[in-house]
Amino acid sequence: MKSHIERELKLQLEDEAQYAVLVAALGQVAGEGPRLAQTNVFFDTRDFALRRTSRAMVRIREEAGRFELTVKDRAARTGAGLVSRERTEALPPEEAQAVLRGARALSDLGHPLCRELGEELGAIFPIGGIANLRRTFTLSSGYVVEVDRTELPGRTDFEIEIELRDERQTLEGAREALIAALPGLDIASLPPSSPKYQRFLGG
Repeated sequence: MKSHIERELKLQLEDEAQYAVLVAALGQVAGEGPRLAQTNVFFDTRDFALRRTSRAMVRIREEAGRFELTVKDRAARTGAGLVSRERTEALPPEEAQAVLRGARALSDLGHPLCRELGEELGAIFPIGGIANLRRTFTLSSGYVVEVDRTELPGRTDFEIEIELRDERQTLEGAREALIAALPGLDIASLPPSSPKYQRFLGG
């Protein structure tokens, strides 16, 4: 199990046209990494305690046949930045798939993070999911820009995320690096983007 404080800049894009302009511009100034197709399935208790209290976000993400359990909590927003505790653990595919189809309870798995979830939340179950296409671009300043196209229930969203992967990186530095890399686009006017889990819930 891994645990760290996640710091990320999250900016909302207006629509697919703005998304297309942004990724084209990034492609001209930064190297694009592999495109990542991700499926996120979220969890809650039978009485939707997590939804009601916003206590935590629990998900299993599948990416290229790999499954990872993630728990985010203690979230705090600072402008367009989001800071939260993130705990992650890789799950064997056969166990993850059994949980996702309802054959096993996540809290019954013997992994450290699963045991912690059982102690903290009790039994939790899948409540639905989203599909995400992530495109990544590395700026010359070292910041990695992730541009997401997310299929949510009833709509498609587009956003920019820059996760701070180095202690020397800052939220303001990330914004400034993006603005400097794309002087022809009005990056400064982009509004903050809410977490995907919040949008999945309809927020």
